[in-house]
Order: sequence, then C-alpha cells, then structure tokens
Amino acid sequence: VVGPIDPARGTATWVALTDPESRIYALSSGASGDVWMGTRLGHVAVFDGSRLIEYGAAQGIPDTQIISLADDIEGNVWMGTYGEGALRIARGGFVSYGREDGLSDMRVFTLLQDRDGRVMAVTEDGLLNRFDDNRFIPLPSGLPAPMPMTNSLWHQIVLQARSGDW
Repeated sequence: VVGPIDPARGTATWVALTDPESRIYALSSGASGDVWMGTRLGHVAVFDGSRLIEYGAAQGIPDTQIISLADDIEGNVWMGTYGEGALRIARGGFVSYGREDGLSDMRVFTLLQDRDGRVMAVTEDGLLNRFDDNRFIPLPSGLPAPMPMTNSLWHQIVLQARSGDW
C-alpha cells in the first residue's frame, strides 16, 4: 500500500498494488511528479496522483526484483534489477541492457545521474557503469566487490565530488 507524497498539503491518497505479497524495493519520484515503485516480484508501478498503472512480465519486464529506480535527463525511467541488468522505459517501450551492452555485472544496485546528466549504474562487482552512446562503460569506483549486503538489504549511496571524481 502506498500513496503519493503530499497531493494536497496535509492529505494522502492510498492505493494498493495488485498483488498483496508485493513488497516495494525501490521508490522514485519522476520529473513529472509521478511516483514509481519497483517490487520484489519484478513489477513496476507508477502512480500519477489519481491512477495506478502496473507493468510486469506481460509488458516485457523480466521476472526479477526491481531494486533501484531513477529517471534521466530525457525523462526516461531506469530500473536496476537483481540479476537481469538494467531496463529503460523509453517512449517506444522497454529496453534492456546486460553484459553484451557493456554492463559489468547483472545486479544493478543503484542508478543515478552524474553532474552531466549521464546515467550511472553501480553494480554488485563494485564498478560504476556510465551509459554513453547507447551502451555502458565500466569505470573503477573504489567500492568493494562484491558489494556488501546486510540482512538482504543494500545501501544506495554514491557521492560525486565537485571535481567529478566518484
């Protein structure tokens, strides 16, 4: 069960996901104000303030946990999965990215934009993967590999210095 953040000051609207067993593992607010949710069961849902739309295997999302969400400078929404790489929701549909697209590891723990608006993915092998020219380029990060997990939870914190270093 989830609701939008402050639709009108002091109020909230509650909506329920279709599957009551679905736990939300990732939450993001897009540039349009929509609230995006990634679930343990491999679904993604978007709430626009009045209606909830859910996407799953029937729409091309792999049957894996959605563990990170982010939007990019073009308004696309990105999903990081627990074993199936990264997905981008573009105007034409879902686009998946894996090792064949330069991604260093198929577990994408964090997605974010750098200071130049480029999408970055932090993967289980401890590398940063920069999305450039429709493919990922792995970069050293200084993060431990494999990324440590505590009680099946991971921390989605990555910092970029003013100099541009990670």
